[in-house]
Amino acid sequence: MTEWIYESSDGGKTITRRVFGNHTNNVDGKHLNVGQDEWIPMPQIMEIARRTIKEQCLRHEYPALNELWLQYQTMLRLVSNGE
Repeated sequence: MTEWIYESSDGGKTITRRVFGNHTNNVDGKHLNVGQDEWIPMPQIMEIARRTIKEQCLRHEYPALNELWLQYQTMLRLVSNGE
């Protein structure tokens, strides 16, 4: 599973992400030059966070949903490792 670092050079107006431990974004195997980073607006980051928290609450409330989610995560890791 890819771990991301989210950074902002303009005080939080825009956010960029990179793979944890790397100083360049090489998600697809290409090193990107400065200015070509993937920028994500702060409202979009906040929406992702709200959705993630809501999903965590639902998985806690419905154990069967959590079990299916864990199975999905396992399958995702298995197929991702084959890349």
